[in-house]
Amino acid sequence: MNFDEAVDYVVKEKAIAYSYQPEKRGNKIIGCEMYILSYNHAFQEHPEDEDEFNIKYTGGAFYSSSGEEGFYGIDDVPNEAKKLSYIPAKGTKFDTDNEIQVTLKQLNGVPEGEAFSDYPCENCDEILFETGVYCKCEKCKETD
Repeated sequence: MNFDEAVDYVVKEKAIAYSYQPEKRGNKIIGCEMYILSYNHAFQEHPEDEDEFNIKYTGGAFYSSSGEEGFYGIDDVPNEAKKLSYIPAKGTKFDTDNEIQVTLKQLNGVPEGEAFSDYPCENCDEILFETGVYCKCEKCKETD
C-alpha cells in the first residue's frame, strides 16, 4: 500500500504499517532502512495535543548497536517516506529501543522472546527479513 493507504489503515485499525528497504553488500542483506507508522493511542485521550499516528525511521546494519533513528509527526513527514510502499505489521507492538533486526522480527509477528534469538544459519535472518518466513534449510530443521 502507498503512504496514504498505510496512514488510513493505521488510523482505522489502530495498527502498524512499515516500509522496508534492504541494504545489500553483494548478494547478502546486511541491514535495512524502515519507516514505521504506528497508531498513537494517546490521541484518544488528548486529540488536541497528540498526532493520530507517529512515524519512526530506523536504519543501519543488523547486529549493530549504532544506526540512525528519527521520529516524525504528521506535519514533518519526510518526502522520502511518502514515496514508499508499506506492509501491514503482523504484530501490534514493537519496542523503539530494540536493534533493527529484533524490531523487524516483531513487525513480522515473531513473539518478543523469540525475536531476540539468533537463528542457527546465516541465511535465516535474511529470509525472515525479506519475506517474513523462517528458513527451511537442513541445518535449521535439525534444531526445530
